[in-house]
Amino acid sequence: MRLISSFLLLLTPWVFATPADFESLLPTGSQAGLVVINQQGETLAAHNADTLMVPASTVKLFTATAAWVSLGPEFRYQTELMGQSGGGTIRGDLTLKMRGDPTLTRADLYRLLSHLPRQGVRHIDGDLVVDGTVFAGYDRARGWPWDDLGICFSAPASAYILDHGCADVRLTLRAGKVTVDKPAHLPLDIDAQVRAAPSSDACPLEMARLGANRYTLSGCTERSLPLSLAIDDPKSYLRAVIRQQLLELGISLRGVIRFGPGQGPVIARHQSEPLPELIRELLHDSDNQISDSLLRTLGQHRYGQGRYALGVDASMATLRQLGLDMRHSELIDGSGLSRYNLVTPRQLAQLLALWQHHPKLEGLTELLPVAGVSGTLAHRPGTRDVKGLLRAKTGTFGQVANLAGLLETQSGEQWVVVQMVNGLVGRPATRKQKLNEFESLWYQCLLSRCLPELQPSLSSADNPVEHPNSEPHS
Repeated sequence: MRLISSFLLLLTPWVFATPADFESLLPTGSQAGLVVINQQGETLAAHNADTLMVPASTVKLFTATAAWVSLGPEFRYQTELMGQSGGGTIRGDLTLKMRGDPTLTRADLYRLLSHLPRQGVRHIDGDLVVDGTVFAGYDRARGWPWDDLGICFSAPASAYILDHGCADVRLTLRAGKVTVDKPAHLPLDIDAQVRAAPSSDACPLEMARLGANRYTLSGCTERSLPLSLAIDDPKSYLRAVIRQQLLELGISLRGVIRFGPGQGPVIARHQSEPLPELIRELLHDSDNQISDSLLRTLGQHRYGQGRYALGVDASMATLRQLGLDMRHSELIDGSGLSRYNLVTPRQLAQLLALWQHHPKLEGLTELLPVAGVSGTLAHRPGTRDVKGLLRAKTGTFGQVANLAGLLETQSGEQWVVVQMVNGLVGRPATRKQKLNEFESLWYQCLLSRCLPELQPSLSSADNPVEHPNSEPHS
């Protein structure tokens, strides 16, 4: 039976449907994967549970899990100054050892460099060597959409990342002319060739990346806009910032700023927040730079090289050790930006079931955002009815809308609930409306136990997490 949305609006705890019925609420051709697992590890409901789908940012759940187990809650990123000092001079080269701290800011870097004058150092007799050799290979993963690469959330996850890989500027419309306003300290070159006119398919607002942090903006706009640009060349950006800060601190440099391996005794150290705080930010803000830096760090930690592929191998090895079957999946990065990632709803559900019960994963569930309260779930219309009851990770592209988390039922149980929606098409406003209706009714259904499978007295599910190939009630 296929139910229409007007009928579903009348659902009560005693009007039943099947999980498949909810798919009809979505735009034609869209696909939904749904899984519900109770605290005992029984699968209560499933639809398309073993279908490979694009996970988007729900991939971050796998990354967070692997980092928690492999790096440990005490892990912090370390950024160090290294060299030999004496008589107010660094004798030889000064090394800035960078390990891919995704939270390092120019203010942090300034405080680190300011240790030199506080120790009486005013001159560097050699080069300033920036060592980011912990990471290797490309700083962006395969499958990242080219048309997103200039936007802040697609900034390279580089060992040399600074300011989150982002630069905030403003496109300003004033007296019929469009200009770019940017802070004077930002070492970016932005050429604005934008007309003051309504943006349209014939005149869209576009950005071209020209390399070395040079950008061209073209097209049309009829209003001022804030823009968050991805720092396309982290090395050039970092070199310019270091040069500015040495000048401000009154430190002279005899040689050049170069990139490569360096060594020496530690002069000063900056530490990131501990891993739980990094993961909280990763999950709440769906932070791509933190998640991809952690993935590359996993590769470096296990194999000695911070490559994306090695990070995925390290992550998969950890997930297998936890008992998660990831054989029929494809992971490319740690953030979910890659459109090549593919996982099943059941794999996400089984992962979260492990979060509930595995002793090595204790504490992770508290780091998830809460519906109607925090993070990317603070203002999601489709989860209003489960405000304060749902902790979940979102995963969103233009055609993808996923949620994977834990729902507290009216009886006080915690159910693992996974929703993967792929293939959302149509006008943005229409598909958003349909998605909101789908999510609202789905979560109302779960709270009211509207499906036969969810009724305690009727449930005959006997499908523990350890048996991933069975799918009752699909």
